[in-house]
Amino acid sequence: MATSILDALHDDGRLIVLHGRAGAGKSTVLRAVLATARASGATTAASAWGENDAPAAPWHEVIADLDVATEAPDRDLGPWVHDQLAARAADAPLLIALDDAHRADTASLDVLRALARRGLSAGVVVVVAARTPDAVEHPHWDHAVADLGVHDAVTAHPVGPLAADAVATLVRRRLAALDPDDSLAGAVAERSGGLALHVTALLDLLSRCSTRDEAARAITHVPDQVRAVVEHQAAQLPAATGRAVEALAVLRPIDLVGLATVLDRRPLDIADDLDVAARAGLVTGTDNAYALRHDLDADGLRAGVPPVRAAHLHLARLERLDETADVFTVLRHTEGAATLVPSEQLARARVAAGIESYRRRALPEALALFESALPAAPSADRPRLLAHRALCLEATGGTDHPDDALDDALAAAVTAGDFDLAVLVAIGDEPLGLSLQGDLRRLARLAACSTSRSSLDVDSIYWRRPSARPRRRPRTTPTISWPRHGPWRTISLKTTRTRRPGSGRWRPAGWPTSPTPRSTGSPSRPTPIGWPGPPATRRCCSTPPRS
Repeated sequence: MATSILDALHDDGRLIVLHGRAGAGKSTVLRAVLATARASGATTAASAWGENDAPAAPWHEVIADLDVATEAPDRDLGPWVHDQLAARAADAPLLIALDDAHRADTASLDVLRALARRGLSAGVVVVVAARTPDAVEHPHWDHAVADLGVHDAVTAHPVGPLAADAVATLVRRRLAALDPDDSLAGAVAERSGGLALHVTALLDLLSRCSTRDEAARAITHVPDQVRAVVEHQAAQLPAATGRAVEALAVLRPIDLVGLATVLDRRPLDIADDLDVAARAGLVTGTDNAYALRHDLDADGLRAGVPPVRAAHLHLARLERLDETADVFTVLRHTEGAATLVPSEQLARARVAAGIESYRRRALPEALALFESALPAAPSADRPRLLAHRALCLEATGGTDHPDDALDDALAAAVTAGDFDLAVLVAIGDEPLGLSLQGDLRRLARLAACSTSRSSLDVDSIYWRRPSARPRRRPRTTPTISWPRHGPWRTISLKTTRTRRPGSGRWRPAGWPTSPTPRSTGSPSRPTPIGWPGPPATRRCCSTPPRS
């Protein structure tokens, strides 16, 4: 498997999906191919999806590792990543390794779809590892796998249990001091079922034995489920180490200083305690933090923590976060301490995370956060919630009547005096581009914005040929004097702050008639016209003409 991944670096671009049950060794394969590729001169970058991470966070980390100078866009991230990977592979083969893809958000999965659809350039290999099957359903990942499978440049590799001879090799290598025989190697293989993580946990326990006979007796008392093995290991730790490991399992990811702050102890004292767990094989040390060996270890340890204790650990961490903390970190610990904090605080955290998810185009996740926050959202946060929820509904087509949600959101924004938010709602969200063609309710929302302190100045209008007949409008739409050359197709707008609504520009009562618009261009082509006026303080949107 590792050989086929490395060989792909010298062939056409390829996206490789590794899948298998938890603890099968997928992460080990990724680490091995990264090290080998790096040693052979290839450029490498790696990341993983975590629990409640920011949308597309691994892609941003990979791009940062590749020293890409330009800033990654929030929209159309997939095509941009495709171009950056192709440019980076011009000098040397490029290997990207991404772990725990079953947790990936929709924005991240859209990047994978874009890479598969466009095809990776020669010398670019992207390897993703995912847990399948899992105790928790991952519908977004399941749908993405189905979409990826139709492309020729996508290959899937199952990662199964270790063969008996591979387990025997590991036993002889790790327990060389005990001079293990075939019976001990066979007992390890049978007890572990060949699951790589289980084999490692058993060998960590048996390495403490002083003789082969002692190891043979010990293995009969070790549980045959990996989570139980982890609990068995943790039960043998000193009390202080056990509390530090317990907090690490509940609060992860967390750096050493943050963990020490939560436990009200010195970082060096916590490090001394966790070194004991590291020698037992439960944790590993990094530059500024300790991490549990595997997700199964964390799940097993976290399941043994009383809920009230876990909630207080989350609350302690939450109270020590500063104003610069990532909104998803705040959300994770607020949800962990949900039984101890007001419902309004939880709703506020969900709104903030939902807005950031919307900005990064993880729309289903954003919509789920807004829906969960809706019942308890404080009045101060409600306009932002309604606005971004309505934008998500429009972008995803999640309802047959997104205009109703947009109208309600606009009214809430105007009532709250948040005129920038009102303009954002009035413009709306259309992935294929902004257009007023046939969208009379959007036009009505834009016209309604001009009654606020933020007037809308018409920047340019595009229309059909001069011979086109003007379109009639229902009486329910704002009264507008249409350009005499024919019906408009697309409009771009700017906002300016004025003391008096309208200020002689686009007023609710109709189209501005003075000064006279200036027109340029050929009569046979769509032609923009513009009005002179003061420069805008903020451009809301700018869309090209449509044929």
